[in-house]
Amino acid sequence: LSSIFPVFVLYYFCCLGFVSEKTIKIWAIIMMCVATAYYFQKRVNMMEVLNNYAIQRDGFTNNASYTIVAFLPLIIYLSKNRIIQLISFCFCLYLIVLGVKRGAILISFLIFFFYVFTTFKNINNIKKPIFLLLLFTIGYFALMLFKNYFASDVYFMSRLESTREGDLNGRDA
Repeated sequence: LSSIFPVFVLYYFCCLGFVSEKTIKIWAIIMMCVATAYYFQKRVNMMEVLNNYAIQRDGFTNNASYTIVAFLPLIIYLSKNRIIQLISFCFCLYLIVLGVKRGAILISFLIFFFYVFTTFKNINNIKKPIFLLLLFTIGYFALMLFKNYFASDVYFMSRLESTREGDLNGRDA
């Protein structure tokens, strides 16, 4: 909910003419850099806490993944070049999956599939095969990454398994 409220404020100021597309681009780049730095800082902090208290865990979740999810719609404004947009999406998806927050993963993949669908629908017929080739190449590398890295991550796999079994950590009321 806190991610949706700024959209209405931004929309209101755009309607009044106070905010232009150039302003959105500049702030999107700045805030995406800040969100990425925040994500890695939270990751380092959690690792330090686990090391300081000698806690033996296979992994942990990173709540900063939701911050990255909040900025996914702004990627469209970063560049008119769809390849840069797609690479930016993939980078964000990687960070979100690395954060192991199941809700963030689900929402981000829904946003990504919506982006791919609308992009494919709106590009001309000459560029569609190139876009599909790029998409399948990225999908192949993502599958290999999942197979080699995430499948060997015990914590990530246990979170996926608990989700599949219906364990929602007491939130299924």
